[in-house]
Amino acid sequence: MEHQFVLAWEQIEQFATIKHLKKQLTRKAKRQRLSKATWKTYRYWLNKFISYTNKTPDELIEEAQRDPEETENLLIDFKNWCIDNGIDENVAINGTHGPVRGFFRHNNVNTINWKTPLKTERKVGRTDDNYPLFVRSEKNGKKKLVLNRPLLQEFQSKLNYRDQMILDCLISTGLDDGDLLKQNVDFVTSQNQPRLYLNNHRQKTLEGIHVFFSLAASKKLREYVRKERVDSQPDDPLFITTLPERKKAFRKQYGRGYKNEDLDLLPKGNRLTPEGLAINFRRAAEQFGIPLVKGQQSPLRPKRLRKVFETACTYAGVDPNIRDIFMGHKGSQSKTYEGKSREELEFYYELVEPKITIQVEESDEIEVIREESQKKISEISAKLEEYQKRELSDKDADKIIEQMRKTRPEWIRAVESAYAEAHKKTTIALNEEMKRKFGMTDKDLEEYHIWKKGMIKKIKQREKNEKLLTNQTIVNYN
Repeated sequence: MEHQFVLAWEQIEQFATIKHLKKQLTRKAKRQRLSKATWKTYRYWLNKFISYTNKTPDELIEEAQRDPEETENLLIDFKNWCIDNGIDENVAINGTHGPVRGFFRHNNVNTINWKTPLKTERKVGRTDDNYPLFVRSEKNGKKKLVLNRPLLQEFQSKLNYRDQMILDCLISTGLDDGDLLKQNVDFVTSQNQPRLYLNNHRQKTLEGIHVFFSLAASKKLREYVRKERVDSQPDDPLFITTLPERKKAFRKQYGRGYKNEDLDLLPKGNRLTPEGLAINFRRAAEQFGIPLVKGQQSPLRPKRLRKVFETACTYAGVDPNIRDIFMGHKGSQSKTYEGKSREELEFYYELVEPKITIQVEESDEIEVIREESQKKISEISAKLEEYQKRELSDKDADKIIEQMRKTRPEWIRAVESAYAEAHKKTTIALNEEMKRKFGMTDKDLEEYHIWKKGMIKKIKQREKNEKLLTNQTIVNYN
């Protein structure tokens, strides 16, 4: 059979059955708004299916309502045709029994008895296993999983400057590549907090996203805008095609290589697309030495980095509902957390950040947050000096403890851990260990010893007061 259906998609969209499909998808969407990504998927598969059948959408629905079983056979033939023409079997099953079958179902065709074929084992899963993004670590006798930084650092070195930064952004946010690439320059220039913050919606599901960019990624983005987008306007794309990519587009358009005198004909820098980014990542993976065959997904593809962020949230002990807020996952439970302030969400993000920062080692987690937290520590130190001069009330002590925990939880845990590991060492030896392992200064150590001594004293006094109060109550009762 020759498949040469000549209708353009703009013409296909005018058929009543396609209009009805669009209305149904919009009505049944969670926010009653059809996302561009969803409609793009329907458009791709329906365009291919209609071209294959040489029939209009209305004709297909009429035939399916008369004989659903025959239409199911047509769907099977189409799926097999896709596979024979180089489409991955699982992708073909998803397309035929997702958008195409949905087209019939939303137009009142009974598809309940149509059988969905079993999928084959995903080859990409086996390939991913050969290049794990988390690896086992047994430092200091403790077993844990840590980010495979050597692998990611080596792969990152194969990317161009712009894509190196995109890798940092994707892995530190868990964003879909399309949601990152749609950002404009003013996303960076309009913010002055150390961490960039995205409060938006996923294109794919229209679910809310509330997530931060790591300190490293935020710093690189600001540097990129200063160097590469210096003449851009606020509403210009943040990431645009590079000069080599523009020259490649020139060769494709004019059928010849670019020369200096062709400057006026050189295409302008356009917004980088997910497809273009995926090609660059695939090329870098091949340069990295990963053998890839045509049609095989790369284990170091942009979409896999979203899973890295999700895994890091789990390892960091972040509540699943907070993780869903970061990533824009569907779920009724997470809606109760949407009212949390930026400050609250950033506190949880700080727990995840050391686990998804490529340029530092796991033992250097404190350094990741040190720069931002130094101001807070100085404020607390000033309060400690003030409270040294007068007796602490129980309420004051509780307030300081809570403030220390909120502003620098990793610092407190690191200090306590170091004391637990080296409690038999002398004070001098212990201080040297703290300086070496955590980068603490003499002032940091002095402030901590003062704080801890004061807190121990107040806790003991509180326990003593409670005991006296209990004894007095017993006496009064008797």
